[in-house]
Amino acid sequence: STPPPPSPPPPPPTSAAKGPSSSAAGGMVYAEAPTPRPLLPCKFQPGDVVYLDWFWVIIADGMGFAHQGPLPTWEQDDKEDYGVWACIFPEAILDAPCAKYQSNGDPDLACFKYHETLKEFHFWRWNFADSKYSPQQSREYTPAQRAAVQNLRPTWCNFTEGEVIDVTLEQIQHLSSTHRAFQGPLPFQHQLPNMTRWACMGPYMVSVLHNRISPVKNREKTRPCVKWSPDLSTHAFSYDLLCMKFNDTSRQFSFWGWNSERDDTGRVGYSKAYSQATFLADPRDTSTKRRGF
Repeated sequence: STPPPPSPPPPPPTSAAKGPSSSAAGGMVYAEAPTPRPLLPCKFQPGDVVYLDWFWVIIADGMGFAHQGPLPTWEQDDKEDYGVWACIFPEAILDAPCAKYQSNGDPDLACFKYHETLKEFHFWRWNFADSKYSPQQSREYTPAQRAAVQNLRPTWCNFTEGEVIDVTLEQIQHLSSTHRAFQGPLPFQHQLPNMTRWACMGPYMVSVLHNRISPVKNREKTRPCVKWSPDLSTHAFSYDLLCMKFNDTSRQFSFWGWNSERDDTGRVGYSKAYSQATFLADPRDTSTKRRGF
């Protein structure tokens, strides 16, 4: 006899946040932070202390998961304890991932003020949901502008072998001096007469180079992309490194592969210099002990 069809999967918990997982208008598929799913609704209240590490905020900013800026004067206190803000997609708040969506289905950003004395991030507002008219600016104020949030929201990387990567040798050498890129001689079996060197870096750094470090006037913003390393575990994750070959004749870099897939001695070892290794807290596990690095 024919076996009965499998039972449909159970519905998601009623407490799960509603919203798209990664798709958006126009068919673009956005990258996600490797945090537990489904995401629960965010319950931040003004003044709540939320653990964020500046190291991760800076990386998330480069990846398009976060934005930073100076706090408006009308939001600063007399003691000058607050001077900057950071807004981040709450799924990327690694110690307390959650979700809040706008009416159009796009995720909102949780915005925090940084207390310079206590060295803490205090919940401030929602970037879009809490927008209101600012007499000081004579317009509606949002910390992270909608165009920047939309144009820099990351996608998944999909480089193909041999694809030219728009970075220069001088840029790689500069990044290598600060441990944001790595370079070395290609293994003999991968060398060609005009290709003897490799370089690896976080793929989001291509965007950072063009948008911030070496911006070209009137150039369209380069959208960052991300790829998480398969070395993921329940408690830690790292982003993978984009590895390239350098052509001495054309002076161009082309995609070679991913660092995690390398089996030669030049494979870059994971370290805090370029990876985000942190505890991934499951918000549904109330017994979880929170910690960062």
